[in-house]
Amino acid sequence: MKWFIVALMFNVESDQDGTDIFAFTKYPFPDEIMCRAFLIKNRELSAAIASKKYDGRPVKNVVCVDEIKLQYWITGEQSI
Repeated sequence: MKWFIVALMFNVESDQDGTDIFAFTKYPFPDEIMCRAFLIKNRELSAAIASKKYDGRPVKNVVCVDEIKLQYWITGEQSI
């Protein structure tokens, strides 16, 4: 199963439902251990890249997510 780094963004509007995400899909990890190891060393860089892609919007958290959960988040089948 593939694993991805996903940044959870703060909502700009307080009445906005849901959470925007930025998923780093270009370079998936083969397992959770490798994803977490990368994230330990590169959490701040990952957050900075995601924030830049969202025009400076702050990042709430950066996590590792498997491909199934990521797909559920994207389609709205599961809340974040």
